Formats: sequence, structure tokens, C-alpha cells
Amino acid sequence: KKLPEYLRKLGDALTNEKKAILAQVDQLSDHIEHMKKIIAAQQSYAKVNGLTEVCTLEEIAETALAISEAGLRNSNIEVVRHYEKLAPVLVDRHQIMQILVNLVSNAKHALEDVARPDRQLTVSIGKVDGGVRIEVRDNGAGIAPEHLPKIFSHGFTTKKTGHGFGLHNCANAAQQMDGSLTAYSDGPGKGASFVLRMAVEFVEQVPQRVGFAEAGQTA
Repeated sequence: KKLPEYLRKLGDALTNEKKAILAQVDQLSDHIEHMKKIIAAQQSYAKVNGLTEVCTLEEIAETALAISEAGLRNSNIEVVRHYEKLAPVLVDRHQIMQILVNLVSNAKHALEDVARPDRQLTVSIGKVDGGVRIEVRDNGAGIAPEHLPKIFSHGFTTKKTGHGFGLHNCANAAQQMDGSLTAYSDGPGKGASFVLRMAVEFVEQVPQRVGFAEAGQTA
């Protein structure tokens, strides 16, 4: 008499176990797909830099965010985007990528150091006189006033496990593009902002320049 009931419960247990396993497989598949995207982004980021190419600043920013996507999500960090609609530009994509990947990573660590429910990282892109402005801002740990003048110095770091190379390399990369990288903060606990400014050549200007060169060669 008890055997049919036992078999029914056993069947239910096996069905539930099968559902749980299938859910784990689906989750694993999603994670593998996400890893593939990150690896593709990192391979693109790791290419030899120094060459200019036509791309959009929005694309560069999104690739930098994709590299840190898992960490941002696991730390419950909301990503806010303020992208002004800009024409494609002729830039050193990988130099800009190097800077943004470091800035996003630093912002993530600064947000992980604060206990607040509204952790937020904001990336803004806009046009300014003479070029463009890209800002990475967070409402995290902030920077003490006495540290701001040294923030880009080689070897300087406020992290216990930091080496002080990241921001220094970012500042050098900005200078190599005839740009600048500036840090702002109202103090500890009040977040920080890093702004990359640089002159760019918008893509609508490129065909005219190339056309002139080709015309000269033909002449």
C-alpha cells in the first residue's frame, strides 16, 4: 500500500531535481556566454595601440563597462550613462580603452568600500570646445584633499593592495593623445570624478582630408 505513494514522492523529487539541474545548466551557459564576451572585449583591448581608427566614443565606453560588468553587477552597482550623440571620431581607440578600463575599475573599488544601498557609477560623454569630455564619476569612498595633488604620481596609491601605476599610466596615455586627465572629489565619503579631455577629429572631416590627399597624388 505504501509503495505507490513512495514512488509518487520519489518521482516528484526526481522531477524537482531535474528542474534544478536544468536551471543550473542554463545559468552556466549564460555565464559562459558572458565570459566569451569579456574575453573578446579584452582581446580587442589588448591589441597593439598607437594606431588611430574610426569608431564611436560610446562603443569604447560600452566595451570598457563590459569588461567590468560581472564585478559591477555582483557589487550591486548601478551604471548610469549620459551619452551625447556624437559623430564617429578618428582616435587611438586602445589608449582611450586603457584609460576607461582603469577608471571604471577604480570606481568599482571605491564603491565597494562604502556601505550604501545606492552605489552608482556614471559615465558621461559630451562635446566641449576643442574636443570631447569623458567623465567617470562615482558616489563612493572619495579622495582626501591632501591626496588629490598626488593622485596621478607614479607609485602613489590609497589602496592597501594597490601599486600606484594605474592612474599614472592613464595620465601618461592622456598626454600621449594631447589630452588631459583630471581628478575631482569633495572629500572622503563624497565620491570622485575623473575627467578625460582631448581634441578629436570627427569622421565627417576625414573624407575631405583624404580626398585632398588623393587629389594631390593624382595631380
